[in-house]
Amino acid sequence: MDPTHPYFPDGLNMLNDDFDLSGLAETGAGPSGSGTTPTSRTKSKRLTSDVWQCFDVVEMTLPDGTVGPRAKCKFCPKNYTTTKGGTGHLRRHMLKCMPKHVHVPNTTQTQLQRHPDGSVTTWHYDAAHARECLARYIAQTDQPINFSDCVFFQEFIISAFCPQMQIVSRTTTRNDLIKMFKTQRDDLTAELQHLTVSIALTSDIWNACSKQDYLCVTGHYLDSECRIQTKILGFRPMDFAHTADNIFAVILSVLETYDITHRILSITLDNASANTKSIALFTERNIPQAGGYFFHQRCACHIINLVVQSGLKKVSNRIERIRDAISWIGSSNPRFQEFGRHCTLNGLRPRRFQTDMPVFYNATVTLSGVYYPTSSQAIHQIVEMSDMLNTYREDDLLGDAVVAMETKFKKYWSEMPFLYALGVIVDPRIKLAGLEYLLEFTGNKLSIDYSEQITDIRNKLFEVFSIYERRFGGIHTEPSLEPDTQPLPTSWSILKRRKKDKSASSSSSTTRSAASSGAELNRFLEAQFDADENTENFDLLLWWKTYSYRYPVLSHLARDILVIPVSTVSSEQAFSTSGRIIEPRRNCLTPEMVEVLICIRDWEHARKRMQNETVDEQFIQNFSNLYVDKGSGSNQVQN
Repeated sequence: MDPTHPYFPDGLNMLNDDFDLSGLAETGAGPSGSGTTPTSRTKSKRLTSDVWQCFDVVEMTLPDGTVGPRAKCKFCPKNYTTTKGGTGHLRRHMLKCMPKHVHVPNTTQTQLQRHPDGSVTTWHYDAAHARECLARYIAQTDQPINFSDCVFFQEFIISAFCPQMQIVSRTTTRNDLIKMFKTQRDDLTAELQHLTVSIALTSDIWNACSKQDYLCVTGHYLDSECRIQTKILGFRPMDFAHTADNIFAVILSVLETYDITHRILSITLDNASANTKSIALFTERNIPQAGGYFFHQRCACHIINLVVQSGLKKVSNRIERIRDAISWIGSSNPRFQEFGRHCTLNGLRPRRFQTDMPVFYNATVTLSGVYYPTSSQAIHQIVEMSDMLNTYREDDLLGDAVVAMETKFKKYWSEMPFLYALGVIVDPRIKLAGLEYLLEFTGNKLSIDYSEQITDIRNKLFEVFSIYERRFGGIHTEPSLEPDTQPLPTSWSILKRRKKDKSASSSSSTTRSAASSGAELNRFLEAQFDADENTENFDLLLWWKTYSYRYPVLSHLARDILVIPVSTVSSEQAFSTSGRIIEPRRNCLTPEMVEVLICIRDWEHARKRMQNETVDEQFIQNFSNLYVDKGSGSNQVQN
């Protein structure tokens, strides 16, 4: 302890006094002059530690019946051995006991802190709060658990910010992280229990470099402000084969942890056969809500990838030659410099090229969104992809690839998912009439007959609404604020053409004839369709929050529909993070600690609405125009 420690005010600071146990044999007293007469066995020993400012050395009868020296606290009746184990035990007692009995005057200058609202208060160093902030920072930024052991980090904090900083060990930080995880998990459990809407899930499996497989389960729901929340619920090890039974067991264990097995509306999975088979096991347990109409969703981004890959196989020979040429140019600086001179001589701006570029980029990015509904965007992207396939079907270079892509497209989307259909039906600018037109447009481009599906979708819509009507029919809500705005789908121009090609009255009459119940749903569907209303920007979720008083039952259905993600990207983003946590140098982390770090990081990013920033930056960079500035040799990103 520092000799100037504040617990040693005037009158107690005796560090300059000399202590010598040899004097006890003659004087019969310890340093303070108290105690019994010591025996001749007492050895001469100089007491130099600062802990002796709080203890008297006295002769006492020991537990074995002999008499020997003991360290007796000056402030409480406790006494300790003085002959074994050093003074660590005495120091620990001193740090606990002295603050209770000694008034410590504040001799340091008062420090102030300014709050965001402009107010100013005094600041005091709080070791517990500092440890919590350190643990949170380690989880947020994928730092190693022993991050605070770095002497340069310690020097940086102590010298520049907080001289009072108390260094903590790796074990202490680990315990702080576990405590934080359990606290935040309990808070999340309580939040999920008080939801008035259902919960949608996404799940995927990842293979770590540590030869350990993990299954991630992510929950999607609306908070009290009608904002989409996306949070990882579990990141569990898969210590066995990826069978339907095992996948079901791991996901179910996560749901039971939060006690939400009765609140699950849907689960979005990739196209693995084991995932598809696991759905039957959930159905047997009566887990799906809303009649199970939305429970199993296939990842739209995986389907887009399958469509693209089928086309790339047809042009693989040409692609390989292009890839080899790009790799050859970029394999050495002299070659790339020569390529740059060649471009300049031919009046071209030299740039770098990636060997692999994502295809259908806009659709993939749009359907990978985090904080806006993607179920309402799916059909719009399908319409635009169908239009693109139709445009390039007769192209001399791409024709074969487009035909292969079209075949794969029809395999998955010749029968339109019910979720995608409802995603546009609950858009007050589109409704059922607009859906019919979008499907008709897509069918004409790809020779698909959606007419029977439109009838089936209409019937299912009223069946699902009747389920919600029985559950929420007695609920009444008050009007809210006017809705905000969000960007309009680029396919909106197709809907604007509808007025010229087809009248809205025929679709409305068809809706009335098909409906035998559901006055509220009929009232919504029969409202005048106007593609020009709020076409610049529109916030669909906030619109339903605003008009929930007008459509109390349908608003619950709409918000449940809009919260369901159509891709598993939110779970796959966790794998990108996991790759930074379970790197080759840190592959000894236990699966339990991996889940702690992954969940805390995700929950902290969710608190700041920063989860969309975890999208793979390389994926976006591949589509940047990386031109090389003339004469500089450096890269510039041109938007």
